[in-house]
Amino acid sequence: MTPLPSLSAAGLGLIERADRRLAESARTFTRSAEPLAAPTEDADAGAAPATPQDDVIAAAVGVIYGRTAFEIGVKLIEVGRDTEKLLLDVVA
Repeated sequence: MTPLPSLSAAGLGLIERADRRLAESARTFTRSAEPLAAPTEDADAGAAPATPQDDVIAAAVGVIYGRTAFEIGVKLIEVGRDTEKLLLDVVA
């Protein structure tokens, strides 16, 4: 049987994932500000190219999810800290 992670550990994990998601969104926003490259003749004419707008929309959604995950992670750490304090008070 594996031990369950503490609330604080779960909160730290959420913060780490949120940080990665926000960093990826920032890279996408930076790439979207660069000038578009001209299409090459080697490109498949039948394939629908992904538009830069789709990437920016996905990055914006990533920011929303990243910020939300970060806030939840912080709350989990706070709850874990408060729970540990209460348990120590009970033991004392």
